[in-house]
Amino acid sequence: MATKRKEKDLPQEPLSAGAKFGIALIGVGLLVAIVLLLNKAPTGGFGGKASEYRLSHFPAWKFDIPLIGKHWVAEFEGCDGSIINSGAQMKQIVTDAVNKANASMVAIIYKEFEHLGVTVLALLSESHVGIHTWPQYGYAATDVFTCGNIAQPQLAIEHMEKMFKANATTSRYTFFHRGGKMPTPDLRVMEELNNEKELVAFIQTPFQKAHIIWTELYGLQFFLDGVSQSAQTDEYVYHEALVTAPLLTHPTTKRVMVMGGGEGATLREMLQFLSVEEATMAELDGDVAKLCKDYMPTWSAGAYDDPRANLVIGNGIEFITKKSKDDYFDVILMDTLDPIDGILSFGLFNVPFYKSMHKKLTKDGILVIQGGQLDEDEEAGMYYFAKMVHDLKTIFPFVTYYTKYVRSFDGFWGFMMACKVDRCGDSPVVNPDAHPSLVDKLVAEKINPQHILRSFDGESNRGQFSIMRETREALAALDFAAGTAIKPPVHKRPEDQKWA
Repeated sequence: MATKRKEKDLPQEPLSAGAKFGIALIGVGLLVAIVLLLNKAPTGGFGGKASEYRLSHFPAWKFDIPLIGKHWVAEFEGCDGSIINSGAQMKQIVTDAVNKANASMVAIIYKEFEHLGVTVLALLSESHVGIHTWPQYGYAATDVFTCGNIAQPQLAIEHMEKMFKANATTSRYTFFHRGGKMPTPDLRVMEELNNEKELVAFIQTPFQKAHIIWTELYGLQFFLDGVSQSAQTDEYVYHEALVTAPLLTHPTTKRVMVMGGGEGATLREMLQFLSVEEATMAELDGDVAKLCKDYMPTWSAGAYDDPRANLVIGNGIEFITKKSKDDYFDVILMDTLDPIDGILSFGLFNVPFYKSMHKKLTKDGILVIQGGQLDEDEEAGMYYFAKMVHDLKTIFPFVTYYTKYVRSFDGFWGFMMACKVDRCGDSPVVNPDAHPSLVDKLVAEKINPQHILRSFDGESNRGQFSIMRETREALAALDFAAGTAIKPPVHKRPEDQKWA
């Protein structure tokens, strides 16, 4: 049997000059970092003991090792080569990004290479920012890590993306929590995760499970109880469809409200209308709203900081029926979960609640409801959509509906618009005979010119109100007045779900 040789008996290979230089360089670098941290870092390091670190929007998490940091890795493509080839510009952009992330700069250095490319290293009290660029490809590889829960590294990433003039569609982002232990995420979402999909964040609130994942196809994608709610690449398609048509239809929208809309994107679109003086968002789940604001800030795009915004966390039914004033809102939008048996918001889709909202609307007010997927092979969805249209017509003198294809939902999404006055039908927005240029004129008059609509215009609006024949026929077959509508089987949910 071979015996283990003692260390002193092993042959010693002399180190080359290059190896000695490398070791010396590493040693000097570590020494400089330690000296800088000792002399310049704020007292207390992260601002508290490691055991105190908890992200406030993860109340259900139990940790042996606390969450100790947030780590973002970004690959920016389509960058302006002249910007990412300038060390001075890169240094200023990184400095500004660190400030926007609410982090503390200790030192920053950069190296411009003889031919092309720049490396930037920023030492933070919280950790670091590192970037290397390939201007000839318009590419910048970025690494941002911050300890604790005060700094917001995603804001640094967003600033750099903007200043590099990167292509947000093709750029790639990966997020990691460092430390901590996660509860078991929803299996329906986790089964979808593979080499092209990564879990960004997950919380279990008192009401539901919320996931944010990153996908190759859609970027960040937001799920509630395993059902996709919106995706980074096309969330604007859904939210512009929900908000723009009704607010253009109303003559002078001053006070508008959305029920739900936890991502903050519906609030964002409402606040783009110049006439809006007050925009209320009533969201049941405050933990979800905070999660979206922290990890998906481009959805809300600063809407919560607008002085016209009014965020109400609590039960929407109670808010509408007991706390809000009568004849107060010009437009009410329902951006809640889909109208399917067993879901959290199913109690909102009934005649008594529609009557409550009718009472809260001004004399020419408009109610809009997102009605879920409108495909003829989705029996439950078609049934409930047709029922809602029927019920609304018993209360409102004018009711219409429209659809929009949302790629990340893989289908057409249905919306209902109910007005307290018949003249809604005269608006060029809902009048099929009106020329699209009339709708474009309303957009120019009513929407902040600095806000660029990416999906909605006069021509696309005409398409929204042009419903496919198959859908029209399937809805027409569900005649509630004649009693021919047959309710489909109750929608079943996996046993791991708990519904309020």
